[in-house]
Amino acid sequence: MAAATHKPRSAWENRFKTPTADQLVSALETQPAGILKNVREALAAIPGASEKVEWAGVWNWCFVWRIVEGSDPAWVYIVPDPAKLRVSIPVADCVVEHLPLRKLSRYGREGISTSPLVGETRWPLWEVTAKTQAEELALLAAALAQPRDNGK
Repeated sequence: MAAATHKPRSAWENRFKTPTADQLVSALETQPAGILKNVREALAAIPGASEKVEWAGVWNWCFVWRIVEGSDPAWVYIVPDPAKLRVSIPVADCVVEHLPLRKLSRYGREGISTSPLVGETRWPLWEVTAKTQAEELALLAAALAQPRDNGK
């Protein structure tokens, strides 16, 4: 009987060993790595934003961003899948109607309008292949990070 050969898991998919941010970035091709850098810099510029590398189940290891420490769901999830860079920005369903969806491109609008609703939260997930897409998502995330007056 031949011995089974095991392909070592990449840093992104090895649940049992927490990777560094550099390990996750280095697994990406040049263009997605550059886009990832732009998104992370834009999010880091938002007051109160903090990033951690966390295991996110089906998304494996992610860059998880929060405005409020310990908030769940987090504010932004960046999925550094070597096959396709993705970003998720969970949005409370009651907030969606207040978003300026007409100001978003079709890419942004469809991501939100077709996203699955889990409980009271919409979970849009965008594949990011261009800097302009990354910029739009960073602007959306920044808008969602702002406190709301709600007439009070």
